[in-house]
Amino acid sequence: MNLKKTISLLAVIMLITAWGCGRKNFRKEFSEQMKYSLELLVESGGTIEGKKIRNIDLISRVYDTNNYPIKSRWDDVENIDQMLISIRSSRDHGLNPEDYHLSGIYELIDKVLLAGKVSADDKVLLELLLTDSFLTLASHLASGKVSRYEPVWTASERVTGIDRKDFLDSTLISRKISDNLYGLTPGDPGYTGLVEALKKYRALEAAGGWSMFYPDTLILKSDMRHPDVLHLRERLAVTQPDTEIHPDDPEYFDMNLHEQVRDFQKRMGLVVDGIVGRATIDALNISVYEKISILEAALERLRQQDTEYGDHYVLVNIPAYEFTVVRDGKTMLNSKAIVGKPDRQTPVFSARLKDVELNPYWIIPPGMLNNDIIPAVRYNDVQYLKERNMIVFDEDWNRVDPSSVEWQNRDGFSYTIMQQPGYENQLGKVKFNFPNPYHVVIHDTPYRYLFNRDIRAFSSGCVRISTPLQFAEYLLRDQEGWKMSQLLRMINRGRNVRVELDEPVDVHVRYFTSWIDDSGRVNFRKDIYGHDSRLIRALKEPPPVPETFPIAGAEHPSAGP
Repeated sequence: MNLKKTISLLAVIMLITAWGCGRKNFRKEFSEQMKYSLELLVESGGTIEGKKIRNIDLISRVYDTNNYPIKSRWDDVENIDQMLISIRSSRDHGLNPEDYHLSGIYELIDKVLLAGKVSADDKVLLELLLTDSFLTLASHLASGKVSRYEPVWTASERVTGIDRKDFLDSTLISRKISDNLYGLTPGDPGYTGLVEALKKYRALEAAGGWSMFYPDTLILKSDMRHPDVLHLRERLAVTQPDTEIHPDDPEYFDMNLHEQVRDFQKRMGLVVDGIVGRATIDALNISVYEKISILEAALERLRQQDTEYGDHYVLVNIPAYEFTVVRDGKTMLNSKAIVGKPDRQTPVFSARLKDVELNPYWIIPPGMLNNDIIPAVRYNDVQYLKERNMIVFDEDWNRVDPSSVEWQNRDGFSYTIMQQPGYENQLGKVKFNFPNPYHVVIHDTPYRYLFNRDIRAFSSGCVRISTPLQFAEYLLRDQEGWKMSQLLRMINRGRNVRVELDEPVDVHVRYFTSWIDDSGRVNFRKDIYGHDSRLIRALKEPPPVPETFPIAGAEHPSAGP
């Protein structure tokens, strides 16, 4: 135990012993002062002696003025010591210890040490600070600090099922504050792995991080000899210790370095070719401070969202442009994905996939209809629709001659436009329906060359996948008559067919810019929608009152292919 901690605990002991055996009337003074302080908190909106108390309603339940004398909750040295440790440990989880009154508690300790005595005011303030810090930290660890602010963020929230007042009481009785508080965090390896990664990058930051890498040549690749190869080795070795820094010829780009570059590119979501060009150089020059912020945002998202996806599910990670099918913990199918453009973002949500549609019709969703199709017809005439095999229906689903529609009328459009199956169909040959309010579907695409790009934010919100036939075959694997050869035969006939699944599958569309892969390595991706930047800013602000976290539910424009 270090000297500072020993001195702090002595002050805590003074605060506690004053309650038990100090002055004869201390309990009465404490009760009266607590009652007065609670009234003051309500009147002031939660401020006492310059300290902001966020859980006024809950604290009023903890220190119920109807049960007189009011009982102290923090009358055990070990509990207070564990609470201080828990507050300091919040930093390891990407949280700010100052959000939990760390400085305020130590200021009170210093005051007691300097005065050499304890007043009822001191004891009440300690109680309020410790109780508020416990309740706030419990809320943040269980369901996140930041309100659900994204324009559309309807992923299921984590449900802990705890009453924080009862949780406080039982935790203080058990004297397991650290265990109980941090037991509220997500229990999956992904969360604990990110915590360890954050510790690692914080250690790198404390050691000075890494130097920026600005080579004199446009590219570096294997079999090259260049002075910048040594600088590349030094930069990679900071985060990838297996990189050889001092081989026989450090300026020669050997196979070890080639593999280390490939490994780095894979973890950053870049083209994995072992060639150090502009994209790889930019990724190498993301600072350790930025990496820490990304990890903090990733941990916050995991605290906010329910990650209990079940035994069988589809996971779409938007920034990774990745589509994965998981069953019983094993990856059954993994493919590239194309997601929404930054101005037509794919929303974050969950839904249940119920059927597979071959040779699909595409009913143009309202957003694309108003922003793309109608303006295109006004500019190109109705020939635009004919060239794309699109037909028009009125409100009663009667087919309408497009030349009879007043396309220049801007007072409202009461028609439905549908694209028929065929080569031009934007949904390709297969569509996977999972009903949701955003009109998002998973589908094939006629523009398959786009999967060769490393940045794949090209759609109007829907999710295109590179392996639609394989996914269809997988979903229908136990349904008679739907092997791959039969799927292809039905597709080649050109007729629209919808097949309901005997076993529907949950689809989870998520936004993770950092995660731990199956090899235990941390991965990073670009914040393509700017969600991270907003979340990082919010994490650095004082927290909102836990009881009043708003839940985002703003409308999202309908998606398209």
